[in-house]
Amino acid sequence: MSQLVQAREMAGLTRAQVAKAVGCSRISVLNWETGRALPSSRHVRSYAEVLGLTVSRTLDLIAAEIAARAAEPAASAPSAAAAASDEHPEVG
Repeated sequence: MSQLVQAREMAGLTRAQVAKAVGCSRISVLNWETGRALPSSRHVRSYAEVLGLTVSRTLDLIAAEIAARAAEPAASAPSAAAAASDEHPEVG
């Protein structure tokens, strides 16, 4: 489990509550927690405050999530052949 998720849960907050407090979508919070995106400079300070963290610590945790995501094996992504077969099923 992500340390950002742990911090949010320790604060007793849902993603929706964090999103409302920060002024963003719930999906944005999910993306930050999973290393899919960085919060904008407009959002990072309030996100850190809501979690009870410093901005620096929050960005460190997001960077760790991004690094972990980048290190995931490519096998977890669908292959181009599998994607193509989904787009053009064989007629039989």
